[in-house]
Amino acid sequence: MLKSFSFIAALIIIAALALEDVIELQLAHKNRNEQRVAVSLQIATLRANIEKEIVDNLTTIHGVADFISVTPDIDQKKFTQYAYGALHSKTLLKNIGAAPDLIMSFVYPIKGNEKIIGVDYRTLPKQWPQVKHVRDSGKMLVAGPLSLIQGGTGLIGRAPVVVREGTKEKFWGIVSAVIDADQLFERVNFSGLKDLDIALRGVDGQGEHGEIFKGRGTLFSPESESIKMSVNLPSGSWIIAAVPKEGWITSSPISPYSRLLLASFTAITLVLTYKGMKKNHEIQRTRKSLNEAQAIARLGSWELDVRTDRLWWSDEVYRILGVAKEDVTPVTEEFFSMVHPIDRETVEKEFHDAILNQEPYSREHKIVRPNKEIRVIHGQGKGEYDTAGKLIRTTGTILDVTERAVAREKLRNEQAKIKAMAEASYDSLVMVDAKGIVLFWSPAAETMFGWSNEEAIGSEIHDLIAPLHYHEEAKSGLKEFALTGTGKVMESIMEFDALRKDKSIIPVERSVSSFQIDNDFFAVGILRDVTERKKLEKELTLLARTDKMTSLYNRGYFMELAEHEIDRSLRYNTSLAIIMFDADKFKNINDQYGHDIGDKVLIRIAETVTSVVRKADVVGRLGGEEFAVLLPETSMLDAQKVAEKIRVRIQTESIATPRSGNVSCTVSLGIAEFNESIGDVELLLKLADTALYRAKAAGRNRWECATMNDYHFNI
Repeated sequence: MLKSFSFIAALIIIAALALEDVIELQLAHKNRNEQRVAVSLQIATLRANIEKEIVDNLTTIHGVADFISVTPDIDQKKFTQYAYGALHSKTLLKNIGAAPDLIMSFVYPIKGNEKIIGVDYRTLPKQWPQVKHVRDSGKMLVAGPLSLIQGGTGLIGRAPVVVREGTKEKFWGIVSAVIDADQLFERVNFSGLKDLDIALRGVDGQGEHGEIFKGRGTLFSPESESIKMSVNLPSGSWIIAAVPKEGWITSSPISPYSRLLLASFTAITLVLTYKGMKKNHEIQRTRKSLNEAQAIARLGSWELDVRTDRLWWSDEVYRILGVAKEDVTPVTEEFFSMVHPIDRETVEKEFHDAILNQEPYSREHKIVRPNKEIRVIHGQGKGEYDTAGKLIRTTGTILDVTERAVAREKLRNEQAKIKAMAEASYDSLVMVDAKGIVLFWSPAAETMFGWSNEEAIGSEIHDLIAPLHYHEEAKSGLKEFALTGTGKVMESIMEFDALRKDKSIIPVERSVSSFQIDNDFFAVGILRDVTERKKLEKELTLLARTDKMTSLYNRGYFMELAEHEIDRSLRYNTSLAIIMFDADKFKNINDQYGHDIGDKVLIRIAETVTSVVRKADVVGRLGGEEFAVLLPETSMLDAQKVAEKIRVRIQTESIATPRSGNVSCTVSLGIAEFNESIGDVELLLKLADTALYRAKAAGRNRWECATMNDYHFNI
């Protein structure tokens, strides 16, 4: 007996040790997945903050370029006034300069930057290629990070300045500013992520091909298993790589308490086994208990006390259902909610009918785990009744009968990898077969398109996200893909309008790659919602067309619209008039009350004129205190009425000052009417300008009309 007991005891100890190893392995796998998700969330937040700060400061640089484009005759004083406001509202900007004809002529602050005044970019071999690219492409470019002469590191943003001369655009020069990279990383709390080892690469926006400028270069090697994300810049990208400073979790030791329980359980089992072997009938009983224990190891058991409505699940039930004890409270409704929709109604009815009729319940059906995995179980149950036939307790078991366990485990591991990748990304990850049937649908895709994973899996991808007019083209592309694994959208990055479940349309950037298993082709797409990027592009376009202070059209865009209205007037033989006006004695207001009050006066003039004219009329600020109103389908007589209305309304307006009471202002106006002999907008403006100065000479606060003498004089 001792020999047999020793053999059995050894088996029990080996089994206990093996169970401990399995538990440690499962805990390590779970904790590592949670660790990667946590790192991804931290890096995603860091990426978003970096993108926001850089774009915010680049928008200011773009605004300076727009300001110069409408005031090309700018001097150092005007530049200093504008740059002062820009730098003091954006603390990351160290300095800002303007280089007409590519020669640095204006800089703020001047102190500490005197040496760069007069420098010709064409004589700087390290900077000229980037400056030339800005000039030739007409687009903003970001360089760096690079070491600054005055210490620290910085990014250099350069924007082109284009002015309009008549109907043509002319390259004026560039605006450049230094963004303090050290303050940038401090503001986004880069050093605050003390539990992470982080590196960045992509000098000059070169992304994965750029130099490493922060952190250890080894973080970009495959061996580091780092989390990597792209930081999108207007002219390129950086790459962030991060790992925990303490390294990735490789093991998760069981707690001493759990080890004690396992050891106690093993000791108790040994004692019971020893006692059981002492007697023959106890051996038989022990064997029966072991058989029952083995059966229970394959089954999950449950018990419902009807009197207290308390439901108990064994650990195996939680495992079969795929939920954690700490995440759910056992209730009947929770179990039925996990039954597959195609079986749910039948299972509920048969279970309740069996209890009502005091019959045993038995049925095989599908369940859907929270991770959307479908399993097949065999459920059994029976009721216990009192002498009056009233139900007091129900008990039962569920048995996992899913076949092909090895294939299932492999599939679950693969899905877990894809899910971990998908959850770490804000972009949607979708996989389809050659027929366009969805095989994988990430959580980000659920959020982006509104279709749940259950709704998307098994559906045709174009029925979910493609507007109707794309369907024929999509079906044609799928036929080619099924035969060759190639197509127009393969291995490319494209933008298209995507359809959401609520029928709304969003702009999406799509990147698609293909792979082959045996003779079948599959495609994986990464979809990014670019709504915010499109919004920013629209805002930048608006900045290029409007005067920042008054929100009126700037001179360049006003001239463009005026040319369009002249063409329309000639084509349809309709009347067209223009009113030019400026604030009387505006310099006195600035000198007496300060530029802030002067700015408020100009804003009030813009608001007043906008409220007076029609929506079809075009109002613009031509520069300084000079404004113009283009009046389509308006004769000289009607234009005089509009001018008088503007004059009276502005005369009645006033601006309150902190210490000097109210400030009012008047305007002088010049009116000109377009005809075929005038020819272009420049001459039309000169005629109105001549009339304007005649109004000023006649005493101000009045309007005058252009005459034929004015026409001959300006010719």
